[in-house]
Order: sequence, then structure tokens, then C-alpha cells
Amino acid sequence: MLKKFVPLIAILIFLSSCSDNIAILNQENNDIKDFVEVFTSDEMEGRLTGTTGNNRAVQFIEEKFKEIGLVPFKENNYLQAYPHQYYDPEKIKFEINIKTEDGRIVELQRGIDFLERSGFTNYKESFPFTFDIHDPELENSFIVLENRENFEQVHDKVSGILLVEDSFKRMLNVNNMKKPFIQINKDTYEMLKKESKGQLEITSRAELEEIQAYNVVGKIPGNDSTNAVVLSAHFDHVGKVNDTVYRGAIDNASGVAILLDVAKKLSKYTEKNGKFQKDIVIVAFNGEESGLQGSKHYTDILKKEYKHLINVNLDAIYDAPIELLAGGEEAMQELLDDVTIHFKNNDLPVEVDTSQGLVSDYASFLSKNINAVSLGSQKIMDFIHSPSDTIDKINFPFLEQVSEVVAQFVINHDNRTYEYKEVVYSNEEFSEAELEEFKEMEKMYEKEKEKLKYNEYKVVISKNSENLDHYRLIDHQFYTFNNLKEFSFLYPDIKYKNTFKEYNLKEIMVFNSNDEEIDVFSLEADKIYEKEISKEDIQYISLKYYLQKQYPNNTLHISIKKDIGEKYDDGQIEKPIQVNGMTYQLNYHENLEYLGSFSYNQEVNGQTYTLDISKGTEVNVDFNGKKATGLQSDLTERDVMEIIREKDIKEAVDVLLKSL
Repeated sequence: MLKKFVPLIAILIFLSSCSDNIAILNQENNDIKDFVEVFTSDEMEGRLTGTTGNNRAVQFIEEKFKEIGLVPFKENNYLQAYPHQYYDPEKIKFEINIKTEDGRIVELQRGIDFLERSGFTNYKESFPFTFDIHDPELENSFIVLENRENFEQVHDKVSGILLVEDSFKRMLNVNNMKKPFIQINKDTYEMLKKESKGQLEITSRAELEEIQAYNVVGKIPGNDSTNAVVLSAHFDHVGKVNDTVYRGAIDNASGVAILLDVAKKLSKYTEKNGKFQKDIVIVAFNGEESGLQGSKHYTDILKKEYKHLINVNLDAIYDAPIELLAGGEEAMQELLDDVTIHFKNNDLPVEVDTSQGLVSDYASFLSKNINAVSLGSQKIMDFIHSPSDTIDKINFPFLEQVSEVVAQFVINHDNRTYEYKEVVYSNEEFSEAELEEFKEMEKMYEKEKEKLKYNEYKVVISKNSENLDHYRLIDHQFYTFNNLKEFSFLYPDIKYKNTFKEYNLKEIMVFNSNDEEIDVFSLEADKIYEKEISKEDIQYISLKYYLQKQYPNNTLHISIKKDIGEKYDDGQIEKPIQVNGMTYQLNYHENLEYLGSFSYNQEVNGQTYTLDISKGTEVNVDFNGKKATGLQSDLTERDVMEIIREKDIKEAVDVLLKSL
């Protein structure tokens, strides 16, 4: 992965040279519609993080924060840098040629004739294509579909899919994929029909880079600097393809325009009425479209600054009805009640969705156990990430109403403090019938999961005892690969040692925290979908080795976890030791009964990993009523010293770490 850090002074020099149009807009336009017009203008170029257009959006928001009178949040600067991973659109290569039966080459134009929906970084292949879903060579061909009618039926049977779309959706995940999915227009479809005995030649290349990007953060200081409400909206979008600008009027010029308007209202309120009790933090997040990168970084900073926090996020608002996205109802019931009652009393009823199927920056707060909600319009999926997400879709009087209601909510609830209540259920809270129902549903979900491959998911809709629909996303986060070829096929860039000394690799287990947005309510029940697979999403990986002819005895587990700054109390007693100037933790079972494993930290390419190594005999155990495999440790401190000094084990670990 390349790293490219751009100094702040270089950004400022560049921004000062932006077009006169932006400067004029900064000075003369100050209502919600004006803001949306700026963010969707040609000069903004679709606001993709890392591009000139995104930098112009940063400048515009910074100037508005100054005009409104917000105070810089930190270091006397509204611009807060964070490391951002992206694929430079100027360096992405994606070509499709049709080699006809008579040897001619027809070059398709990206963005006009086709656009990749699910990408693949380094790919060069040639395939036949077919229109027949019953073609005996379907497995080794691309299927060409005129509509989605047979999409799910053929999805797992083909090498790739070409699908006719009226409007091309732009996705930012350009990761290696098992199943290429490419959008084509009607003209391309007709041309392929004429050349049905030809071959598809596909070439793609993209390299992940790390740049310095910026959130824009200001605040209205309150009397209590330990308490804050964070109002947020992301301003980035998906950029452009050739001359087609993905303007992102709904997603999310609308949200950041409302954010600026609310900030203006609250600032004027303090001029007349004095300070709020708590700080009002206004954040324009960057990098939402590429995995919530800006908010993930800044949420950690905010949590360190404040004892009490809530977040109200604004994302994709264009008309009624409003949907209120939130975490578990029990954990944040008070905030949910206050928001829904306030909106209802102001003629803006909201529908609450706590499934977390739709993801926005509020999820970064929820992941840190911070009360957070996100306001957005329903029925947005037809528009977002497409060229049709334009300003004419927006009901601006409605946006003005939302702005007024949000500002009034902050004012009315200034003295309110919300605690995030972690809910722990005990069996006593449920009747025997409810517990039995729960167990049966969990058994059903497990059976459904067993039918899915690692990169597949679906939604199951069931009825509970009150005859209400219950939506459940079924997918694999933890997954054990007994077939190592399957793992290598899905993760070709991850390297590992199959053998070292007399040890053989038996299986690989991963935990994948895929950030793909999955709206469970938009999925058809029981249909199988495929999600993108990327090694960047792996949070935990464990390799199980065993001595030849001695399995299950003499089993060695090597586990690697990304360090995300959180530590859990697992009841173990840690005893630090120093070996060659490096600290290792001996992890003893409580009461020092036995040594379970040892662990240490190692940094590779700027990422810190925690490695945990254990040794023993595999045994079958009962875990929550299910049969599971555990490790009966026979590790000693002498074993630890031998393992630390064993060059082959160190090499196996280093090979894996460097490829993650």
C-alpha cells in the first residue's frame, strides 16, 4: 500500500487558488438551497475524498464555519487531518474489449458503455459470454442479462455478470472479488448480441494509497465542557467517471446543507440568549462513502474530550417521510423517545429503524457505546450513487422544516444528559415460552447460515409470538476454512506457511468486519446475495498447526488481531516478561491454575497487531449447549522461551503479517 501524505500548508496554498465561482458563493449564498447548489456544482466534481473537488468542499465548509462564528475545535484550526485510504481515480485502469469471432477488437468506453459495480484491483482475464442461463458452459462464462429477473438464479453459476442498467451506480469498493459484476447500457447489450460468439477481454488495475484527508470541525462552546451534542453530516461523495459527475444532491449535499443552516441558527440563538449548557460540536465528516473513515477516526478523539456525548447525524434527506436510524432501543430509549416525540410534535413524524441495516456516520458513535441517531429520507436507494441524484429531487421547504426542528431539539434539550445503557439480559426476564421461541429461532438461523458460503448473505423474515415480522440478516462473520484453497482463492494476497519444521497447517479461522451497507428491508427474503471480500476487513485471523501424525495432540494456535484500542477483561492474569528487550505477556488462567497462552504486540505498515500463541491438545467441549472445539493447554514458560527463539515460527508469523 502506497502512502502519500500531503502537508496542510500545501492544501491551503491549493485551496487559495480555487475558482472565483466558489469564492463568490462563499460570500453571497447562505440558505439551504444555495448550499446544495454549491456542493453539486461542476467545480465540486462529485466531492470524492482525495480529489480537487473534495478539497474545494473542505474550503467552502471552513469558510462557512468562520462566517457563522464557530470556534475551531482543536489547535485553532477547523481542518482536522486523518489518514485516508483510497484508490486514486486518475490511476485506476478498467478496460473491456470485445474480441469478435473474425478477430476484430471493439473497445468499450468506461462510464458510457459500461461501469464496474463490484470492482477488482489487479485483474486480466478473457471469457466467453452467453445470454442463455442454461448454457452448459455457464460456469466458465460471463452471463449477459437484460434485467434482474434471473440475477439470483445464475449468480453462483457464472464467472461474472453483465447487467443492463438505465443508470450506472458508482461504488467505491475496488477490491478483489470472487464475482465480477459490471453494468452495461442497452446499446452495449445489443452489440454483444450481434457478437455473441466473441470473447470478453477485461483488464483492471488499482493500487491502494494512503493520503491525508480532512474532517471540518467547529463548536459553539457551552458552560460545561465535559458534555456535548455532536451534529454531523458527511460532505464527500463518489466523484465522477469521465465527464459524468455524480453530484450527490441527496447523498449528502442535503445533509451538510442542513448542518450549516442548523449551525447558523444555533449560533444566532447564543448571541441573544447566552451560552448553551453543553458544547455544540458541528462536524462535517469526510470519507463516509469509503467506509466511514473520517468519523471512525474522529469519534475516538471526541470520546476522549467529553464525558457525555450524543450524536445527531444528517444523511440523505430530500422529502418526507423521515426515517430515524438508531442502535438498540433498550440502550438509548430515552434519546429515541425524546427525538420521536419532538419531531411528532412539530409535524414531522419519524419511523424508527434499529436494525442497523443502513450504515452512516452515526454507526461510528454506536460502536463506541455513544448514543447516536441518523435522520434520513426513506426510499432513497433508486437515486443514491447514480447520476440521477440531482437537486431537482429535493423538496427544499421540507429541508427548511427539518433544519428548524433539529435546531429546536438542541435548544429544548440543552439541559438533558443521556446515558448509554448497556443492556444485559438474564433468563429471569423471559417466560419459558419466550425462551423456547428464542432458542428455536436461533437454531433456525444457524441452519440457514450453514447453507451459505463465506461471502454470501441473505435476510430471513420470521414471525414472533405476537405475529410481527422479524428481519434477521444471516451472514458469516466468524468462519473457519478447512479447505485452504478456498481461503487462498478469496484472499489471494494473504501469504501463509503451510508447513514449518514438523508442523502442518490444518485450518484458518477469520473474523471479518465488513462495512458494506446492507439494508435488510430492501432485500428479498431468502434470496442469496454476495458481498465484497477484502483483506482490509479482517479484524482477527487464527492459524491452527499440528504435528504430523499427532493431531489432536501437539496443536499450535497462532492468532493475530488488529489493535483497535479496546481491551476486554477475559479473566486472565497477565505476567509480563522481557526477552531480548521485547515485552511478552504470559496469560495465566485465573488463580494461576495454568498458562493458557502468551501474547505480544507487533507493528507492520503502521498497523499494530496483537499476536497470541497457544499450544496443547484439542478437546471437545460444551459451549452454550453446543459442541465446540477447545484447546487444553500444556504450555509452560519454558515452551514460551523456545517458541520465541524458534526462527521458523517467527518466519511464519512475519510472512502472514506482512501480507495482511
